[in-house]
Amino acid sequence: MKAMRKNFTLIELLVVIAIIAILAGMLLPALNNAREMARQTQCLGQMKTMTTAALIYCDNYDGWLMPIKEGALNSRVDAMWSANRSFLDIAHINYSVDEPTYSHLWHVKYLCPNAEKIVQPGERIVGPFYYGLQNFPGEVTQKGDFWSKQNYIKPSREVKSPSAKAFILETMQAPDGCGVYIPESTFLEIWLQYASTINTDGCVIDGDYESYLAYRHGGLRTVNFSFYDGHAANLKAGAARIINGTQYNPRMYWYAQ
Repeated sequence: MKAMRKNFTLIELLVVIAIIAILAGMLLPALNNAREMARQTQCLGQMKTMTTAALIYCDNYDGWLMPIKEGALNSRVDAMWSANRSFLDIAHINYSVDEPTYSHLWHVKYLCPNAEKIVQPGERIVGPFYYGLQNFPGEVTQKGDFWSKQNYIKPSREVKSPSAKAFILETMQAPDGCGVYIPESTFLEIWLQYASTINTDGCVIDGDYESYLAYRHGGLRTVNFSFYDGHAANLKAGAARIINGTQYNPRMYWYAQ
């Protein structure tokens, strides 16, 4: 006897579709969170690589960190930390070897993935526009550069509490490759206003040449830091924000203390 074939009713099909939609709605946020965590981890790994390379550079140069020098980008070869070829070679960061050498131009793959994904094809990538070296105050740099009137310290020997002192930061608009040193430079509100603008050849805030923290992670609410002991961490805006510019609180921004 032939078995009777039962077809799905319209209501049954709608129920199945609804279940699939509900499951997708539950899974997609988790997948998106997993992707974001992967990008954040990749960025932390890149910052840790740069930090390790900087500390190796210190060992090779009697404790001195790479210099930091202002000026035209094509004049900063070896004179700015993010264009210093010895440092970049240790970090295995590929840079432009055109004549004259534009070593501040990095391959895009060395950026944070959350910055890399919105860079337009063919745009040149300037390393110090995306990362800053926290060097104020205390000036962790060599003699004879832009900060020659300041006091110098040898970070591998003289930074107190290196595990709590900020080193390389995710930044936006870092024209001289430096970090941040005023409360306004750490405001989340400024980042949210300009987060969709990636600067490749100049400043994104008209007439402003300061560096700002770039909260590229955690839904544009957290920022990656590295520290002088070599570790890297993701910080929420509340922990990263300077709340007292005179005392430099949190004290991770003050090297001599």
